[in-house]
Amino acid sequence: MVTTTDMMTLDTAALMVADLPEVIAEWAQLPEGERASWGADWDNEMAGLERVAGLASRGRLTAAQYTQFQLIATRLTTLTADVQDIGLALPSFVLTPSH
Repeated sequence: MVTTTDMMTLDTAALMVADLPEVIAEWAQLPEGERASWGADWDNEMAGLERVAGLASRGRLTAAQYTQFQLIATRLTTLTADVQDIGLALPSFVLTPSH
């Protein structure tokens, strides 16, 4: 069952991923505290996306939810090298795609 939390995860992850190119470009100039805070938020969102990936693999998402999940996964895949360069972790479904 898809919970409200899972839906919020899709929405907030989509926003965070949309901001990612700008964050990557500015990463080296960000104060250490801001990088740590952003990294903690990132880890939290990616953990939520792992849960959503499980729901997706079990066919528990609506077509619209699955499309949103796929868009996020595709964007993360295109940014994999840059995300790894700044030391952020990627969810396993990006590193070993099975969707």
